[in-house]
Amino acid sequence: MIIGIVTYIFLSLGVALLARDRNLGMIPAFLISLFLTPITGLFAVIHSPKLILYHIVQHECPECGYSFDKNHDACPICLKDGKYVPLHPNIVPTT
Repeated sequence: MIIGIVTYIFLSLGVALLARDRNLGMIPAFLISLFLTPITGLFAVIHSPKLILYHIVQHECPECGYSFDKNHDACPICLKDGKYVPLHPNIVPTT
């Protein structure tokens, strides 16, 4: 009896791990698998769309601290003050 319960929980955890890159998410997938069945949870995970990650490249000025979404060779704020400060790319992951 105990082995069956432990196996059921591990199957529910396995379904939750499959949902980590899905819109459904790990916790809802685990709860669906735990309270309904792991097969139902697996069905929900398979029919949930995958997450799409976007990466925004921001260019950050080390001198003044401003960041820009557009690609600039140098910081336009510092250029107004007469300084040429090259910008460093900073990749920000978003969903």
